[in-house]
Amino acid sequence: MERLGTRYFIITGMSIAFIITAVTGLIKFPGLVELLGLRRVSFPLGYISTIHDWSSIALIAFIIAHVILNFRWFVCATKMIFEKEEKR
Repeated sequence: MERLGTRYFIITGMSIAFIITAVTGLIKFPGLVELLGLRRVSFPLGYISTIHDWSSIALIAFIIAHVILNFRWFVCATKMIFEKEEKR
């Protein structure tokens, strides 16, 4: 797979995993469901916790892949930032 396709796959996967983790995390958040006027009985919390855990693991994997793929850029940008600060 070409580099652009790899980046697209990683960023898309990272975005989807983040959305799933955020939504399930909000559902699991103590008191939020009741605050919205919903009943906890209507949510299968065991199933939601499993989805939350696995999407979090997927998010971590995508973030690691993203950092590895963009490591050279990160190093270069860091050097440029610190060189500009030294010149001031």
